[in-house]
Amino acid sequence: MRRLDLECAQAASDLSAAFQKTDEKLIADAAAVLAGQGLYAFAVFLRAKAKKEKAGQRKAGALLLRCSKLIAALKQKNAPEPSTDDAAVALAKDVAADLQKLLLAKKITAETLTYLKYHIKAKDDPKNIEAGPESAAPKATEQERKAATA
Repeated sequence: MRRLDLECAQAASDLSAAFQKTDEKLIADAAAVLAGQGLYAFAVFLRAKAKKEKAGQRKAGALLLRCSKLIAALKQKNAPEPSTDDAAVALAKDVAADLQKLLLAKKITAETLTYLKYHIKAKDDPKNIEAGPESAAPKATEQERKAATA
């Protein structure tokens, strides 16, 4: 028996290394397309985004291929993983032939996107990290000063 939830979490964790907080819009847009138009539209949307990306920053393409890897395992037990964006779109189209697999593929893709959003939100932003306990001390004295004057 396969633990699909665990596989979704692992896929999101793997993907999160390549994504930054600035990429949250891409993930939200992809999730909206998946929820509104379905798995095939999701794949076409990410393929279009991937074609516009620069060679070194293929985030939409990486997201498409990683989600397709999960979907390929649903289609057949030892199915070959798609290696190109076009193969991933074709896989999404093929999965549509079986309604149960299509609904499961949509669900695990949505879950992977949700986990990816949370992984990205959990990343530390270097601009928002305080220097340490020294930076908390002036705030405390400022609060004490306000309390003393009130």
